[in-house]
Amino acid sequence: MSIKPLSQQRGTVGIIMVVMILGLLMTVSTAYIKMIQTETDVQSMVDHSDRAIDAAFSGVNYAIAVAQSNKAMFENTVNAVASRTYTTNFTNSAWTSINAIWTNTKIKALVASVPSDWLFLNEQLSLYFVNETTASPPYHFRVTSYPAASTTAIADPEKFLIKSQGRFLTYADDQKTVLATFSAQIIAECNINFNSKVVQLKRYRFMTFQGFDLTFFKAETY
Repeated sequence: MSIKPLSQQRGTVGIIMVVMILGLLMTVSTAYIKMIQTETDVQSMVDHSDRAIDAAFSGVNYAIAVAQSNKAMFENTVNAVASRTYTTNFTNSAWTSINAIWTNTKIKALVASVPSDWLFLNEQLSLYFVNETTASPPYHFRVTSYPAASTTAIADPEKFLIKSQGRFLTYADDQKTVLATFSAQIIAECNINFNSKVVQLKRYRFMTFQGFDLTFFKAETY
């Protein structure tokens, strides 16, 4: 059995230490790169979720603008409530949770109503497609509006409720295949300023996304 000289042993130990240090540096570098990638992905998801929320608020502003186009919105009487302009789905809207007197027949007979469906920016964005046939920008919203409940009457003429859904689509590199849909839903309570003739957003809260039409278009209290 031969014994290596001390200098040779030290050289072997030095090589082993260098290899271990290089391995440690590679491990740290890989972990750091992975951490940066994870933070970037999380930030992108947060950003996309914020875009869906922005789309939902666009729906609220849309419903307010539609409502303000009818002068009945600024008449402070219970009878005027049924003459206001609402954004509704004539098939699925249900207001019975506000007051039993509101039926689908009565909703359909409203003086002025705007149908509710998914809306998006009126712009030619031919690079984006859904199912490779229908042009569709990444931002969408749909909204339903209805009177506010009252403990003393059919409805509260001083308030106005809006439910709005927003979504933001992310696409693959081909700009046709939808990879993910980020969604958000809010319910907003608006006050009606009869003197200034303006509908003002008073407060809002986030809701669980109601993908089923019969659920989304059902009126709910704030």
